[in-house]
Amino acid sequence: MTLESTSSPLLERLFSEEEARIPATFEEYLEVSDESDFKMEYSNGHIVLLEFPTATHEQICATIAWTFGDLFSDEDPFSGYGGNLLFYLQATGNGYKPDVSILNAPPEFICHKSGEKTF
Repeated sequence: MTLESTSSPLLERLFSEEEARIPATFEEYLEVSDESDFKMEYSNGHIVLLEFPTATHEQICATIAWTFGDLFSDEDPFSGYGGNLLFYLQATGNGYKPDVSILNAPPEFICHKSGEKTF
């Protein structure tokens, strides 16, 4: 999706803001993030547009993920995930897309209207 093809008033506002941060509900965030190709998070009642990562950033993330993968065996209760999944923190109401995540318990999923899943 390009800025020219945005159909959502929230996305149009997001791209017109200087800081790329607009107030919204979590449900609005899920709706907008489902129809956008841009990486964004939900933090403290705001949709936050994230910058595109650099090649160096991606190399660092890959190294971290590889290192964690080597640390844990199949018997460990840990599972690793890459940076394209949204993690919803129920205690704060925020949703983040960390570059690398390690969970020590099975995830609980929230299903979006589009069928996407969020941890």
